[in-house]
Order: sequence, then C-alpha cells, then structure tokens
Amino acid sequence: MMVITYVAFAILSTVCMIITAYTWRAYQASAATVINNPNFTKFQRQYFSAYFLALIADWLQGPYLYQLYREYGFEQAQIAVLYAVGFASAVILGTWAPLVADKYGRRNLCIVFTVIYSIACFMKLSRSYGVLLLGKMFGGVATSLLFSSYEAWYIHEHVETHDFPKEWIAETMKKISLWNGFLAIISGIMANSLAEWLELGPIAPFIMAIPCLLVSGIVIMGTWAENYGTQQMKFKTICIAGLREIGDSRKILLLGAIQSTFESVLSLIVFLWTPVLAPGHPSLGIVFSSFMVCITIGTSLHELLSKHYNYSFLYYHQFPWLFLPAVFVLCLHTRTMLTPDSVF
Repeated sequence: MMVITYVAFAILSTVCMIITAYTWRAYQASAATVINNPNFTKFQRQYFSAYFLALIADWLQGPYLYQLYREYGFEQAQIAVLYAVGFASAVILGTWAPLVADKYGRRNLCIVFTVIYSIACFMKLSRSYGVLLLGKMFGGVATSLLFSSYEAWYIHEHVETHDFPKEWIAETMKKISLWNGFLAIISGIMANSLAEWLELGPIAPFIMAIPCLLVSGIVIMGTWAENYGTQQMKFKTICIAGLREIGDSRKILLLGAIQSTFESVLSLIVFLWTPVLAPGHPSLGIVFSSFMVCITIGTSLHELLSKHYNYSFLYYHQFPWLFLPAVFVLCLHTRTMLTPDSVF
C-alpha cells in the first residue's frame, strides 16, 4: 500500500501540473487587463497574504484528525460524535457569523477566527473527551467564519473602498480556487512530513497550524481596514425570509437539495476514508494530498472545457455520473483486498 500511495501521488501530480499549466496560460490570456492593474494586484496580495495562511492552517488539520482520535483510544462511535458536533456547530452557531460580522466588523471577526481556531487546535493536546468535544465546537464555528467573514471583507473592500469593477471579483475567486488546491496539496505533504517522516505523531500538524493562524491574524491587524454591513437585520427575520425564498423558488429548492446531498456524501468520505484505508497503513498525508490533486485536476478541467467548448453547465456534469458505477465496484473490490496478507 505504501508503494501504491506514492506512485499514485506521483502520477496524479504530473497530470495535475500539465493540466494546470494550460489552465493558467488560458487565464492569463483572458485576464490581461486585470493582471496588469497594479492597484488591483496589490489589493489581491494584501488579501491573499492573510487568507492563504488561514487556508493552510485549515488544510493541515485534515489528514490526521481521525488518526489522532484513534491514538487517544476512542472508538469509532465516539469519533463519529466528535465529527458530528463539529458539523452541527458549524451549522447552528456558524449561521450567526454574517450577522455578527456586519455589526461588529468583518476584520474583527477574522481576527476572532484566528484566535478561536488556534484554541481549537491547542485543545487537541488533551485526551479528555469533553475537552475534545468543546474543541470541535470551536473548530466548527471557526470553519464557518473562515468561509464567510474573509470573503465578505474582500467583497466590501473590492466594491465599496477601492471601487474596482464587480466583474473582477470573479478573477480573484478563480485565483483562490486554483491556489486553494495547491495549498491543500502542500499542506498534506507538510502534515505527512511532521507526523510520519519526522515521527512527531498525528498531533504535530495541529500544532503547526497555530503559528499559521497567529501570523494570519497579525497580517490582518497590520494591513486590513475595518468594514461593516450596511443593513442590520434580526436573525429571525433573515431565517423567515430565507425559508420563504426557498419555498417560492423551485430552482433554489432543488439547488439546495443537490448541494445538501453532495455535502452529506462529502462529510461521510471525510469521516470514513481513514478507517477504510487503515488496514493498508498508507501515508495519510500523501493520500490526502492525492485527493486534493484530483480536486485540482477537476477544477482545471472544468475551467478549460468551459472556455474552449460552448456547452451548457449541465452538459459537463453528466460525465461524472457515467464513472460512478465503476468507482463503486472498484471501491468494493479494493476493500476486500485490504488485508494484512495482501498489502505491501
């Protein structure tokens, strides 16, 4: 299994670099005006310098979370509760994040995120189940802040403060999508280096995430200006308006159902991939990076195809369904092969 892990990662990485090179070349050709604007480039770098550090800290925690809980002696059912608490806190408590950011400042909430997530990482040092539960609650809230407050701050500064064209927001999001994949891959390798190559154990990537978060907070305090929301609405009013919008629009209802189903499957994969592969004793950080390489390949392929071929959005998303039966069969067959006598 160890040999297969590294060979697969090498092959996937080579394919990823080739496809991404074509994608980046196409992006530079289509966004020449935006790239040549020095003020916009400076603003992007100001945002990326803090946001990318936060993303690295988040990705570092992916490969060895389940392994850490197993090392502490918890059973799968107990670990499932820990994961569920993290997901639930992100939904329940994280829903308040946009309202709090609008009232108290998005910059301030990004700084709060770095503190909360650092505490959540520090709590991983404890073997107490109660402390770990509290840490997962903090982590869930922090995850919601990461994917709401940072982006809200950027959009406000882009439109209101710097008065850049709204169309340029898409260019920034494309860069983030591309770099996010590379940061996830690098984070997986870093986590593997700390936990396995340096033999520091599964707790090491969580400790490494703390300085990344603290530096992100320092960058925010030193370079970001504060901004607030223009409308102050009650939480109840927003929830009622959102539910009414879902009920009135069939498209929004279907989109929400599809997205919820996808996220549910993704959450199951996040929880199960480590125990499924555990009999083969693979390098978890390299396996995680391989997953991220595949995501980056998919993102780059979608970008290339959508630019060069004038097909509808739904046309491209029919192809993954053609591969699903083969993937399921392969997973079942591979699961039966993962025994101590068959793994090398």
